[in-house]
Amino acid sequence: IYVPREDILWPTMTPRQHLEFAFKNFRPDLDAGARDAQVDELLSVTGLASCQDTRAGGFLFKGLSGGQRRRLSLAVALVKRPRVIVLDEPTSGLDSAAAAAIVALLDDIAQKCEAAVICTIHQPSALVFAGFHKVLVLSEGRVAFCGERAAMAPYFESIGHALSHDANPAEAVLDLVSKDATSEEAVTLILDKWEASDDSTIS
Repeated sequence: IYVPREDILWPTMTPRQHLEFAFKNFRPDLDAGARDAQVDELLSVTGLASCQDTRAGGFLFKGLSGGQRRRLSLAVALVKRPRVIVLDEPTSGLDSAAAAAIVALLDDIAQKCEAAVICTIHQPSALVFAGFHKVLVLSEGRVAFCGERAAMAPYFESIGHALSHDANPAEAVLDLVSKDATSEEAVTLILDKWEASDDSTIS
């Protein structure tokens, strides 16, 4: 299932109503009792139980917060019981605490639902980055690193780019592979080194 960057929600509908509508469309085999139980479970799992009767809101009137809207979009997607969940910038527009909470929720869902979760994130905070299992760093359409999160810093140190211990490792690496922050020649060299590495053949 694909969850876009912009939430596609009905402003006047509450989280419970959104989920009830989704279950009726995507899980018509469930009777009313089973459907209500599934809705309650999803509201609990995604942390929406406390705001289940709050309208989603929009430009004309206030409703759910940004983080709650993101959670609701994810909850609606989970109705389909996906094996792979692809999210486009799930933390975009959220404060650091809400962004970290979304990543923690995705990690929990991945384990409980046995689903693979793939996110595109342009500039993760240190706390968000710490929630990743594997990382793929792209620049100019090429791979700069792909592998376990914990292996990223040692890899860049091995090619002569030790990451500052005071910096968010994600920000440090993104600066290294950005032509706006680093010279074009330096970025190309980093990309060439990954392609020539043994890791590139197994990632």
